[in-house]
Amino acid sequence: MNYFEKELSRIAEFCEGLRDAVLAGSACYGDLGGGVRVKLQFAEHGDGCSGHYDALKATVISRTEGFVDSVMFSFGDVWGKKYDVCTHGGVPHILTSNGESEWDSYYPSRPDMKRLAAEVGAYIGVFDERTIHPEIEQARAASKGRGAKKPIAERLDAGKQKSAGQSAAKQPAQQAVHEAPRRSYWDEH
Repeated sequence: MNYFEKELSRIAEFCEGLRDAVLAGSACYGDLGGGVRVKLQFAEHGDGCSGHYDALKATVISRTEGFVDSVMFSFGDVWGKKYDVCTHGGVPHILTSNGESEWDSYYPSRPDMKRLAAEVGAYIGVFDERTIHPEIEQARAASKGRGAKKPIAERLDAGKQKSAGQSAAKQPAQQAVHEAPRRSYWDEH
């Protein structure tokens, strides 16, 4: 486990909604249900210096559609500036130098990680099928493999196709009304 994975595991420990977390390649992946995943990784955001990871990037990915959404959680926005003897106030960041990575000047505490995890949890809750449609998750838990409902995305697509078929069936009747010959005043007199 590399340094980034170790620190991501500290965040995942407190992150509500992050299910079946897997640490791989300096990233953390979690399941949000309905074929949607989230990828968390540290990112260079603010000062433009190479090797200064001062944000956490969350990317939501659909297994069928690919990229869905992404957001950066700047440590300066989440935690604010942190003061110590060396930096006299700066944004917390992980510094990578000579192949070694570590928090530079400020090591985030458990409450800091809980706060960051709460921010991430609020964001991924927007895409979490269990949060959007708790009745689906309850039905799946109740069925436990006995013909569980299809994911919400599949049911929405089926609904769109059904309504498109119904509107296509109505179209010929509507066209017939518009194609009726028009009579003018002069045709009648």
